[in-house]
Amino acid sequence: MFGEVISGLGRAKQFLEMPEYKKQFLEKLNFTPFPGTLNLKIDKKELKEFLQEREKRNIAGFEKDCKKFGDVLCYKIKIGNIPAAIVFPEKKEHANDVIEIISYVNITKQLRLKIGDKVRLQ
Repeated sequence: MFGEVISGLGRAKQFLEMPEYKKQFLEKLNFTPFPGTLNLKIDKKELKEFLQEREKRNIAGFEKDCKKFGDVLCYKIKIGNIPAAIVFPEKKEHANDVIEIISYVNITKQLRLKIGDKVRLQ
């Protein structure tokens, strides 16, 4: 499956740095995520088929300082040789044809990606 690199909203960092999420990402995905996401515009039909072949992992939400932080569904993937995961936060802010990807590295810098580039997900 392929996706097109688009700009993000810049809000993922605060969530990916929360210890409650970081611990679960390490346990369930085998990496601590870089505090940012790679955002891709995708074909929804292709995504559905792509995800059917992968195991779903759930990162449990929690409450902190009287605020509720939602669950996050994850699917392990690779981009090139980089282990990564597609994440679907319960409180999604993107359109249905946009996905967020996390990894232990900054994928954008590691692969020298720019807006409009096509990326293959495995």
